[in-house]
Amino acid sequence: MAANLAVAAETIDSVRFDRQADRTQLILQLSGPAKYSVVTMANPERLVIDVRNARLRFDLARLALQDSPVKRARSGVRNGTDARLVLELDGAAKTRSVLQSGEGQGQRLVIDIYPRANTNKVVKTAKKVETVTSTEVRVSKPIKEADGEGRRDVIIAIDAGHGGDDPGAIGPGRLEEKRVALAIAKELAAIFERERGYKAVLTRNGDYFLPLKTRRDLARKAQADLMVSVHADAFSDREAQGGSVFALSDRGATSTMAAFLAASENEADAIGGVSTEGKDDDLVKVLADLSLTATMDSSLRIGRHVLKAMGGVTRLHTNRVEQAAFVVLKSPDTPSILVETGFVSNPQEARRLSSRDYQQQIAQAIFNGVNRHFSQNPPPNTYLAWLKRNGKPAVAAADSLASSELQ
Repeated sequence: MAANLAVAAETIDSVRFDRQADRTQLILQLSGPAKYSVVTMANPERLVIDVRNARLRFDLARLALQDSPVKRARSGVRNGTDARLVLELDGAAKTRSVLQSGEGQGQRLVIDIYPRANTNKVVKTAKKVETVTSTEVRVSKPIKEADGEGRRDVIIAIDAGHGGDDPGAIGPGRLEEKRVALAIAKELAAIFERERGYKAVLTRNGDYFLPLKTRRDLARKAQADLMVSVHADAFSDREAQGGSVFALSDRGATSTMAAFLAASENEADAIGGVSTEGKDDDLVKVLADLSLTATMDSSLRIGRHVLKAMGGVTRLHTNRVEQAAFVVLKSPDTPSILVETGFVSNPQEARRLSSRDYQQQIAQAIFNGVNRHFSQNPPPNTYLAWLKRNGKPAVAAADSLASSELQ
């Protein structure tokens, strides 16, 4: 049983589910802080939630149970004053709960429901695109499978920022960053999958939350040659606009904007109810590893190509690859970049970002930049390395950037 001692809440105003990659979140919107308890019981399997000195104002008949671990839900009154919710589960589960600040004076009781056995399956959204939905990458064939002559694909992990209960930045017309990022990520994956020599892996292909560390772990488990994290952020100045590319920094942010965006993106775990305490204890070791490898240098080189290509389709917020301590980029052996495709807080840019045509243009530009780098610097034993070794033309969709422009 988990308990949180606080002053009593008066009402439970809403109850809803939020599907995550490895769990289901049950979210109770409370009118204020509350004492509560969460207990799992067996025979039959059920979850019992008591909220002290509260009454349920939400009709549980409206609770959508599809694709959730809950079969039935009912409510009652305990001790004459406490609200009790009983959720009958379809199997044994583990739970974790936390009380979070909500809008205004409200509070949110967030209960994570974890199945005892992980039954996540691989989901395919397009030709060959493998979507990873847990910290164990499960695919239909080895991700670095080579052809008969040992020419494997270059693996690109594409990470759509935010998701689920974390909408990211919100612009005019309630345009959510998480939806823009996912749309562009899917377009980018489709482009890579159309080109021989590449394989795309999406960290998420739906509207669910993933912790930042999980995102980079998924890229590593997929043995990715590069991770591209796609975002579309906001700033207090509605005039701020333009695309940017970021890499990890081990010496602090390269600009005030870079520091601001890193702090904003790194808050995603807290929004999703993930404790970040002690998560960066290994940062010193990670940065030491980075200093001994070419990971950061590769990230910057790839970032320069992507930034140059993006300049052909959108205004750039800055003409250099910025650096800051983005948690999602802290991988010791996977080159990683974060692409801010624009500012949803800018009304004109928000309109463009919501357009599929513009999303496709941005995705194509990111591909062009990445492909330019790997055509010039192909990983060993890849199809692209074979092309270069035999003097054959690179992927047809490559852009025409001259390498001298990026030195």
